[in-house]
Amino acid sequence: MRIGIVAPAWVRVPPTGYGGIEQVVSLLTEELVARGHDVTLFASGDSETKAALIPAFPEAPVDRLGDLGAEAVHVGQAYRRAESVYRAGDGFDLLHDHSRRLGVAFAATLDTPVVHTAHFAVRGEVAELYERFQGAVYLTAVSDHQAAEAPDLPWRAVVRHAVDVQTLPFRETKDDYLLCLGSIRESKGQDVAIEAARAAGAPIVIAGRVHPDGEAFFRERIVPEVDGERVRFLGEITAERKVELLAGARALLFPVRRPEPFGLVMLEAMACGTPVVAPATGAVPELVDDGRTGILAEGADDVAAAVKRIGRIRPDRCRRHVEERFHPRRMVDEYEAVYRGILAEL
Repeated sequence: MRIGIVAPAWVRVPPTGYGGIEQVVSLLTEELVARGHDVTLFASGDSETKAALIPAFPEAPVDRLGDLGAEAVHVGQAYRRAESVYRAGDGFDLLHDHSRRLGVAFAATLDTPVVHTAHFAVRGEVAELYERFQGAVYLTAVSDHQAAEAPDLPWRAVVRHAVDVQTLPFRETKDDYLLCLGSIRESKGQDVAIEAARAAGAPIVIAGRVHPDGEAFFRERIVPEVDGERVRFLGEITAERKVELLAGARALLFPVRRPEPFGLVMLEAMACGTPVVAPATGAVPELVDDGRTGILAEGADDVAAAVKRIGRIRPDRCRRHVEERFHPRRMVDEYEAVYRGILAEL
């Protein structure tokens, strides 16, 4: 198949730090190339891939993260290219779009079929957009929870993310700290993680980029708790440092306040042999095997109690769980099935 992959606009593929979606896009792209498909990746010029690379920006405009103008330039160029090669008689068999929203609307202008993976919660304005343009794209969800948020949409499939387990270090013996890793904002619950760690008598490391919506939360609720010893804040870290921290932590705390459609960092932690403590909300129960690869707990007191029991969970079982259920081959098999099913119907 000749496939065009449209990455998000703002972060290189694969990411060097922040960028869960970009990591998934990289795994998908490279495995499709390895399987002999003719793949073109639309991503920033500093991306690394064995596919043909067509950039809208020479370097990822990460300082414009979330900016609609940057996304319009990136997605617009990708879709113009798809249309031009189609008219020249050498078009893509399909596009697989991973943009935030614009790709859904732009798809209505193309004759080429477009698969759109919804990486974010499908509610409110996002659900309205998908409903308006549902005939323009083939929608795939990343979890059963996400698809259930909008049950009236014509979901083509649920394809869960994957991680490359072989690139993630496994550690049986852990260091004496807890880890909370993710963008810093109230919905991620870093303040709950700090409170729970204190109640459990454990030091905690907080790492992540401060989200533009989270600056006041960070200043008022996180900074006053940071002492450099019991509570350490590292800011945004490299991919290499991230996996080191994940492998060494006693547990990853994921105390989100709002249901999330996935949570890739939980897979990364478990692949490193590190159990997860998270609420039974959103996609968490689809990823974490309660009592075997983590503990489902909500609120600082329950999270603290879970931390005290976390040593009962075997690191090798966490790793095996991810190898068996979230391997890249499984993800790409399922996307290939989606592609072939769509093309067979045209």
